[in-house]
Formats: sequence, structure tokens, C-alpha cells
Amino acid sequence: MNLVPINDPILSTVMPSVGDVDLTQVSKDMFETMWSLGGIGLAAPQIGLTLRMFVMGEQQGSNYVCINPEVMDVSKDFEINLEGCLSYPALWLNIKRPKWIQTRYRTLTGELVEQYFEGLLARCYLHELDHLNGIVFTKYVGQLSLKMAQERQKKRNGLRAKQNRNA
Repeated sequence: MNLVPINDPILSTVMPSVGDVDLTQVSKDMFETMWSLGGIGLAAPQIGLTLRMFVMGEQQGSNYVCINPEVMDVSKDFEINLEGCLSYPALWLNIKRPKWIQTRYRTLTGELVEQYFEGLLARCYLHELDHLNGIVFTKYVGQLSLKMAQERQKKRNGLRAKQNRNA
């Protein structure tokens, strides 16, 4: 699976709910793609699929397939932390998110799960849910912050290209 370019209209489209469909292979492919790119979350629209679902988790940890995800409650306390996105390689932005969230989603078997997430998993869940709502993380920062982060991104990508040529 390949990521769509950042100017693809699917990234600014609200995804429709998923009906009774077997997404087992799709989720396996999504996890494989996500891990091969070094990520911990991947939403269906990032790979061109118009599905209201995402996967998240680390290769050696707990993994989640979230179908038709919702947020039921959020912490009144927030944290500002660095966030990246597979659609924007090497771009890191300080994003303000709730410390914890109470969620609800369907699993691959159709089970409706209510789940509490905090810290990095809460941040990841909200980031991927944003993708399903047509929102990319660059929308959460001002133009100056984005411009400065993009300059750092260019430098990192330039260093990476140089290292690859020398390898």
C-alpha cells in the first residue's frame, strides 16, 4: 500500500461509516505499511481508502483496529507535545491534545468496544480520527510555526537523501 500525496482531496474529506464488511486483510496490510514506514498510526484515507477506520500500535505492543471510531469524553487537562504524520515525513509539530480520552469503536469482529486511552495512544487515536474527519495536523498550528517546522523538515530530508547517496 502506498500513501496518497498530501494534496490528494481524500485527505480533506470526511470518511463515511463502515458497514458490515470484512476488513481483516485491509487492516493487516495497513499495519504492515504503517510499520514499514516507522509509524504508530495509519488512517484509511492516507492510503486512498474511503473507509472510516484506522489502525494504531507498535509492532511489539498492543495493536488496535478502530472502525467507526468516536470520542465519548476527553480530559479537561491538555498537553502540548511533538506529533508527526506519515503523510508528512520528517515534519514535527507541537500539537495541543487532551491528556486522556474515552472512546468507542468497532473491532474487526464487529464488537463495540469502549476504551480509555491516555498519553501517546490518546494522541495517536485523535490524530487518526482527525484524518477520518478530513483534518490534517498542520491545521493545528499557526503559519509561522508551520513554516519553521517545514524548514527543519527540508533540512532533515536533505540530510537523509545525502546519507542514502553515501550508503
